[in-house]
Amino acid sequence: MMIEYRNGAVSRGAALALIAVAAAYTAAQLASVPPRLGLGWDEIVYVTQVGREIPASYFSAPRARGTSYLVAPITLFTSSTVLLRCYLSVLSGIGLAAAYWPWLRAVGPVRQWLVPLAALLLSGLWIVQFYGPAAMPNHYVAFGAVAAAGWFCRYLSTGGRGALAGVAVALAFTALMRPPDAVWLAFPLGAAALFLALRPAVTAQPSRGRPLALLAAGGVGLVAGAVPWVLEAYQRWGGIGQRLHAAAAVQDGLRPNLSAFGMQLRAVDGPMLCRPCTADTLHSPLLALWWLALPLAVTAGLAVARLTGRLSLMLVAAACGVSTAVPYLFLMTYAAPRFLIPAYALLALPSAEAIAWLAVGVPGRWRAVSMAFVATGLAVFLLGHHLMLARMVDRQLAARQNWVRIAAQLKTLGIVPPCTLSGYQAIPVAWYARCDAEDVAGNNESITVEALLERARQQPTAILAHGHHPPPHARDWTPHLLSSLPAKDYVVYLPPWHGQRFAQWSTPGGP
Repeated sequence: MMIEYRNGAVSRGAALALIAVAAAYTAAQLASVPPRLGLGWDEIVYVTQVGREIPASYFSAPRARGTSYLVAPITLFTSSTVLLRCYLSVLSGIGLAAAYWPWLRAVGPVRQWLVPLAALLLSGLWIVQFYGPAAMPNHYVAFGAVAAAGWFCRYLSTGGRGALAGVAVALAFTALMRPPDAVWLAFPLGAAALFLALRPAVTAQPSRGRPLALLAAGGVGLVAGAVPWVLEAYQRWGGIGQRLHAAAAVQDGLRPNLSAFGMQLRAVDGPMLCRPCTADTLHSPLLALWWLALPLAVTAGLAVARLTGRLSLMLVAAACGVSTAVPYLFLMTYAAPRFLIPAYALLALPSAEAIAWLAVGVPGRWRAVSMAFVATGLAVFLLGHHLMLARMVDRQLAARQNWVRIAAQLKTLGIVPPCTLSGYQAIPVAWYARCDAEDVAGNNESITVEALLERARQQPTAILAHGHHPPPHARDWTPHLLSSLPAKDYVVYLPPWHGQRFAQWSTPGGP
């Protein structure tokens, strides 16, 4: 493993290409994902933590506050979903450029444009475009992970306190978004730094200070970013161990699960959350082909990097990508396409190395053929993901419009603010109904049965159920079957005293 120290300047063309890719990424989001798209379940949880108009939804143990901090500049002043989505689209475009920027100098002057190509490969994924304007953490974890690995390699290549600070800041940002993902990212970075510290002869300029400084900077960044998560662990759960135990319970436990790999494959074209993951077929075999071909592209990229002198850099990217994917491919009992965005972001770099060689590295008369092959492949790749994005946007528009319909029908029943909802899909429906959401059991347990019943005597309260199976504490409540919904057995239960106390609130003259 030879680390070459380079001081080459960033190519202006490559830098402008990266900026252009980031701008195109933002534009593609605004064009393909309507800013009017209502907030999803997880988005609602993050947004309500810093919103002003709606009570905060229950914040479970696996979550971290980073996403709420990102949306705060908008949600503290307005509840406009359109403004929030436009802001996040621009922010994610900036994040994409910032993530890959340190790689421009780290890879050296030869074929520096492979960096904007890697950014294009990532931003062309349907799942990355869909979540670009979303208040979700996964793509920001990806940006932090790519930046951390990039500053790591740049520091080994060129040195400098700025690169060292970049490692610390990028790891801190990643930990702020999702501490467990940051730990998985830190494993290969720490191992590489420790290896270089113990065997300085493998570097072109032997020095124990550089690797040890990287270990220190990475450790400081990881700890600093995790501070809010740790403080909340002691405040709400009694300690780090207790919070990890509670998080594992929400996630059905983290344990070796050989079927997790197949779950992620089935989820590559949706659903957004595969839990339970029982789908037998893929809606888009083309996406499955891309997903299965990714390891081959990475392997080819590493082989090419050995020829170009960038093997150590691409090994760092590949190792970090594989490490961040491990818990989702081998330890989880459910799947979601967004879980692997950080891995895709890192593995895009060695993949781009292979594509770059195919485009311009093939000698002689075959170069034109290889360039045509690369152009066709990229076009098919981008088109396939764009079509999948369009289908997913249509599905999500319909699904979230159902929540709007439910909220409207609840209003006709007298469920108006201040109000409380509990039960099936209470969190998203409560957002659209402008109510508080409370659950007496399950992953979002936030209130006791006694407290919920007392709340029901003070303000309009409803229990939502999928089917005619009310919870024990609502057996004497009045059922109301909602109409105009795909789910024909969506039932709302109102307490017996509701008609006497709160039904008049739905009239124009009510509170």
